[in-house]
Amino acid sequence: MCDLELFKYDVGWGRLHNHANRMTATVATVATSTYPTTIANTPILFFGGAIDQDWARGRQLVNNSWRINNGMFVTDPNKNFWERTWQLTSRFTWEGIQTTVGYYYTQGRNIGGNVDRVDYFGGATWATRENYNGNDRGLSLGNYINMRISDEIDGSFADRVLSDPLFMHEYGHTFDSRIYGLSYLFAIGIPSLFSAKNSELIVKRDAEGNNLNLNGLWTHDVFWTEMRANKHAAKYFRKYYGVEWSYPRYPLSNPF
Repeated sequence: MCDLELFKYDVGWGRLHNHANRMTATVATVATSTYPTTIANTPILFFGGAIDQDWARGRQLVNNSWRINNGMFVTDPNKNFWERTWQLTSRFTWEGIQTTVGYYYTQGRNIGGNVDRVDYFGGATWATRENYNGNDRGLSLGNYINMRISDEIDGSFADRVLSDPLFMHEYGHTFDSRIYGLSYLFAIGIPSLFSAKNSELIVKRDAEGNNLNLNGLWTHDVFWTEMRANKHAAKYFRKYYGVEWSYPRYPLSNPF
């Protein structure tokens, strides 16, 4: 967080110039390491996808790969110039670990044919697998959000985000990525992963034996990292899109 304070309050031209040079060097390093990889992967993705399915699939995999790559530089249009500048700067410095892990994880899913579409919303890059044979789920790593859904997105992607609490919940994790920075994977990501893996249906009954868990909540649903994400999402989507958070499966506090 000290880098943010430095960026906001350092008015000395020399120090500001040095800060800009560091940002430029970092962005250049990322670009020179990822874009050549994407270029090299292009024929592999195209012909690999075409052999497995058809030429359209090959083109789709290539398009996905480039959109994943370009997503590194997409910022939230709801924010002002300085907020968007910090969002971009943070991505390559303060959030550098999860940015790197998120980028390569997302590219890996695409190479494996597990990404059907790549969209941008709120400065995040969303890689979605549609018609997934299982429960809807998501994973957020920096500004990369990977979704698996059992249906298809019909209409605009923004409409889907604003009508689906799972999508909004996953976006909520991006705030903690910026808050926790370099410690995000250890403070939020890994605990959340273990919580999800060991999640159990909550069994709560009153004195008469009546079920108190009417919404079918699991222990992971009320784990502190998940409720933090819900709170971040509720605040953001209420402010910019007028969404009132009324999703029992995504509680803001533990009802038990």
